[in-house]
Amino acid sequence: MLKLKTPLYATILLLGIVTLLNVWVANRIGLSPDEAHYALYADHLALSYYDHPPLVGWLQALILPFSHSDFALHLWPMLFNLGSAIILYRLSTLLFPHEKPWFAFFCVAMMQAAIIINLLGFALVPQTPLIFFGLLTLFYLHKAIQHEKLGDFLLLGLALGLAALSEYTAVFLALASAFYVITTKPQLLFNYKLYCTALLTLLFISPILFWNYQHDWISFTYQQNHVLSDGRWSGKLFSLSQIAQLFCYTPALYIFGLLAVCTNPRYWRLDAVRLLILFVLPTLLFFAYGAGYTFTLPHWTALAWLATIPLSVRYIYRHWQRTIVKIVVWCSIIYSVLLILLLHVLAWQAWLNLPLAQQPLRDLYGWQQAADVALYDLNTLPSTQLPEPILFVTNWSLASRLAWYSQHPVQIVGSEGNAQFTIWYGRPAENSNGIVVLPYGTSADLVGQQAGQFKSCYPLPQLMIYNHQKLVNSFNFYNCRGYQIK
Repeated sequence: MLKLKTPLYATILLLGIVTLLNVWVANRIGLSPDEAHYALYADHLALSYYDHPPLVGWLQALILPFSHSDFALHLWPMLFNLGSAIILYRLSTLLFPHEKPWFAFFCVAMMQAAIIINLLGFALVPQTPLIFFGLLTLFYLHKAIQHEKLGDFLLLGLALGLAALSEYTAVFLALASAFYVITTKPQLLFNYKLYCTALLTLLFISPILFWNYQHDWISFTYQQNHVLSDGRWSGKLFSLSQIAQLFCYTPALYIFGLLAVCTNPRYWRLDAVRLLILFVLPTLLFFAYGAGYTFTLPHWTALAWLATIPLSVRYIYRHWQRTIVKIVVWCSIIYSVLLILLLHVLAWQAWLNLPLAQQPLRDLYGWQQAADVALYDLNTLPSTQLPEPILFVTNWSLASRLAWYSQHPVQIVGSEGNAQFTIWYGRPAENSNGIVVLPYGTSADLVGQQAGQFKSCYPLPQLMIYNHQKLVNSFNFYNCRGYQIK
């Protein structure tokens, strides 16, 4: 029996509360642009995809035979959130067995307090499985180095391979693993067990390599251009990215995580500390540099910040007597609890009496209804038109929701293209006709004489979306004719 006041019981209770909150809202909001995009992966199963590795699509493909509901598509992230928290608990006790009894609980609590991690608890994006398999990589790497058992090396290869199938930034896991072996037990470089790990990892990433070989390596080119560019490095972009991470991971984790990594170099001699720092620094430095060219989305660095959590908690333990440390920790707790509860309540009921432009979750409402209306309007068009009428939007984020909820091909008009949607649905043909869908806040010059515009567009009845008698979104529909490609 678990005692009520044990760290393990407190951890289970905390995870139970978080999971109940996530279940509470999982069926009350629609899919985000990224979630719908990866759900379409499952509808178009392939060895890999233009913008990301295939695991998120493969996972959702296991769900689709049973349900297409929003709730069903939120199941995987809720399971991954639980699994990642459990691994973090075990990893914390494994790396720092002599810390205070509640050390592992506070590590899990800091993880769940991070706003972006909480949001990933019901949103399946590549970082969601990457966090789970990345933490498993840390766990089995440490065990393999300590005990040199073949089983641990094989499980390490499995974790690394699945992390690579999740997200391309798993390359930093592989590099960190190599550096850790070299700095801890270099004699393992001559041990066949390490090469079993490498071969197993290579086997798992072979679908990505083969798909890219078939498609002229477009995914690797996209990732390189997506993160870095040839433009001038901007201190303003860098600062904005850091501020976003400060508030998305809470001030306590951001501040004490950086302090723990950058101070007291003598602690680097400890295997556990060196392991975590080697896993943290490459990712944070890479995205810090890239943030000067392209704004770094907070969830891109999620695994790195989670790996700093045990170091952050150790730092807080050792400096708790300082007033500033207590202030930052308590302010972070209050900030996290209030914001997480606010986001969950807003997802359940749009009770804030705000103008439509200021509705914080506007983009998550109404896409199923909009897709139904768009299909109805499309079916009213003459079927004899050639090429056959189709649904149109102006960017990939709109295309992902409309294509998923309508289960119908969607093409992107204008100058913006997306190679993944081009692979699936092609580009609009000359003189194409169809229905253009524009949600609130989206504008476009649909009519004109230039390429990417139509010769004529006629507005159709508008769709208004309400949540508990509050207007939360609206959609405009246009019957457009004569698309021009030159």
